[in-house]
Amino acid sequence: MGKWNILLNLCNLETVNGLCKICNRYKDKFDINVEYGHYIVDGVSMIAVASLLNKTVKINPIIDDKEQIKKFYAEVEKIGAYIMEIERKEDKKKCTRM
Repeated sequence: MGKWNILLNLCNLETVNGLCKICNRYKDKFDINVEYGHYIVDGVSMIAVASLLNKTVKINPIIDDKEQIKKFYAEVEKIGAYIMEIERKEDKKKCTRM
């Protein structure tokens, strides 16, 4: 299995607010980075995440527990997130649902 990337288009402040609220619910269980290019910000910081407005970002939960990631993904999916799997051997990208 390849590496999973959770992607989200931060198209408006409502989406930014929704992501930060979800990240705040999980902050005691694991850290969540929001990444765009070489920028990495803390998912609980409204100002930091808002600085990436109108960008498609990668959401990176720092945890190996697949069940926790699935629960987290189920919540961010409601605000428009999707998963892209990167296949390591073939280096191809495809969109898929968890």
